Amino acid sequence: MEDARVNSIKQAILDLPAEQQQELAEEILPLLLTTQAAVRGTDPVVQALSDEEVDALVEQRPTQEVVRAGYVSPQGT
Repeated sequence: MEDARVNSIKQAILDLPAEQQQELAEEILPLLLTTQAAVRGTDPVVQALSDEEVDALVEQRPTQEVVRAGYVSPQGT
């Protein structure tokens, strides 16, 4: 994808209301994360996070076992 198109998509996402951004994340993010490009793309992002930011992400994320058991939704609610 060309940079201009990527920037356009990124800006369109940022311009969405928070509720629509959340809905988009719930629908699209799982699809994107199953690709090799996404796996490669997340590594530098995660490595750039501070220890505190990583800890906060881990604390917010329910375990797969809990999600599968139906105790919480994948969104943590």
